[in-house]
Amino acid sequence: MPKEECTRKMELLKDIQTAMGEPMAIHNNEVVALLAEDFDRITDLRRKLQAARNHKASLVELNREHVTSHGC
Repeated sequence: MPKEECTRKMELLKDIQTAMGEPMAIHNNEVVALLAEDFDRITDLRRKLQAARNHKASLVELNREHVTSHGC
């Protein structure tokens, strides 16, 4: 029998999906900055990219902890 849908799990999965799109948007902005030879902007975007990756990783960990403890 399938497990009952858990609201918190579904919220976390939606947040993870959104977080996975953030690095793509940053990469697109990196290309624009590179073509414009805006190297200061590239440095800033690299910091944002690292923060986005860390955010995604923390959401994945929250999801793992929730599923493990909640059993959903």
